[in-house]
This record gives sequence, structure tokens and C-alpha cells, in this order.
Amino acid sequence: MKKILIVSVFIVAILGLGLLIKTQKAAAPLVVQDNPVVVDTQVKQPIQLCFLQKTKTTNGLYNIAWLKMNLMNEKVDGEFNYIPAEKDKKVGAFEGIVGPVNKITMSRTADVWWSSLAEGMQNKEQLRINFGEGNAYAGFGEMVDHGDGTYVYKDISKIVYGPLMTDVDCSNLSELVKVPPPVSTTEKFSTEYSLKIGEHITLPDGLTVTLKKVNDSRCPKDVTCVWAGELSPVLSATGGYFYDKTQEVIIGTVRNQSNTVGGYTFAIRSATDKSANIVVYRGISS
Repeated sequence: MKKILIVSVFIVAILGLGLLIKTQKAAAPLVVQDNPVVVDTQVKQPIQLCFLQKTKTTNGLYNIAWLKMNLMNEKVDGEFNYIPAEKDKKVGAFEGIVGPVNKITMSRTADVWWSSLAEGMQNKEQLRINFGEGNAYAGFGEMVDHGDGTYVYKDISKIVYGPLMTDVDCSNLSELVKVPPPVSTTEKFSTEYSLKIGEHITLPDGLTVTLKKVNDSRCPKDVTCVWAGELSPVLSATGGYFYDKTQEVIIGTVRNQSNTVGGYTFAIRSATDKSANIVVYRGISS
């Protein structure tokens, strides 16, 4: 009888242990040995940032600088336009790379190649942009020819950042960069100017006129020609009624001695192969 009791207790213990092991296995989480899931942390859509500075001068004109950036991880492209009121503008697209966030200044630096257009000349030049905390600056400094058709900073440690641009809504940028007509748009004028190639003048309403070149079609000496030819100054006009657009105007010493474009009349008085005396009219008959 005693042996039977011992055997029964042993059997019950074995059954209890089996039930406990089964319960633990059922409660244990299911672990599937498979390839780990790789989470792609790379940004799939570009982040677009826009910045603008627009300040009014004492004579009613505007200094404008605006920047549009498309960030895709470490790559960046976009457009930077610098349009001062009384100096030559410089505009164009860029692309390059952007560095990590500076933990001290909470800003980032983009090193890009800028395809800039100024005075009708297209150049590819180095440009450094600093941006963060709602502001952006472009780096300006002395540039030198790199020897391969590009221009780089002569000493990048001496570049000066400016102008200060603040962040704006990119969807509204095209409207924000527009400026109202200058205060003096009703003013009439008729003034003669003497310009050498590359020189420019700014009129009372903000119109800037640059002498780009002088085409010379005059008949050479000791040659019989159908006609004597002429000198034809090629002008570049921007600002005023043209706003931020650039208009090319061609006048001549023989033909097309005056040319009316966009509310202005450009007339020639005299010219050499390197200069021209012109008159710009607005609101006054030539």
C-alpha cells in the first residue's frame, strides 16, 4: 500500500511538471528567425526652403535677394537671385552638397556651383550658403579663375556673408519678390548719357541701362560696299517699367536711330566702336 502511494505521488509530480512546461511554452513569445527589417532613413521627397530680403531705398527703389533651396539628404539645388537697386544684378541656378547641422550655431552650410548671369555674361562660380534658424546668407568674396572655366573664392576664409534673408512661404515667393512701381513713375525725363562698353546709368524711375557692346558694320577703307554701314550700340535695360526682367535694345547711327520699348524711347546721338551717346525718353516725345 505504501509503495502504491509513492508511485501515485511520483506520477502526479511528473504530470504537474509537464503541464508547467507546456504552459510556459504557450506563454513564451513567438520568435521568428528571419532577415532583419532594414529601415530606410533616407529622405524620399526633397525639402524646399525659401528665403527673401526686400528693402526699400531712400529714392523709392528696392534691394532684393532671394534664395530657393531643394534639399535631398546631402544634395541641394535651387536658385539664388541678387538684385540690388543701383548695381548690376546677378541671378542663376545652383547645385551642390550640404553639410550636417552645426550643433553650436544650429545652422548648415551648402557648397554649390552657381551658374550666375550678370551683365549678359554666364559664369560658373563657387558659392557658399549658410542657413538655419529661419535665416540664410550667401558668401561673397574675391573670385579667381580656376583655369577650367570656373571661378572660385581666392580665400574662402575671407568671404563676407550677406545680405540677410529670412524664411518665407515658397508657394508665395513669386508674389513676394514683386515690387511696386517706383515713387517717381509719373516723372517725365529726357536726358543724354555718354557710356563706354560695360558702363551703366540708373534713371530716376529705377531703369538701369548698360552699354553691352557696339556692333560695327562700317565699310572698310579701300573697299567698295553696297552701303556705308553703321555703328549699332546694343543696350541692356532692366528695372523701372521692366521690373526684374532684362530687355535688349539695339539702335544705330544710320538705321533705327531710335527704338521705343516698354514705355521708353532710346535714341542715339553719336557713337564710336567703344562708346555711345544716347538719350532715354519717358513721357516726352523724342
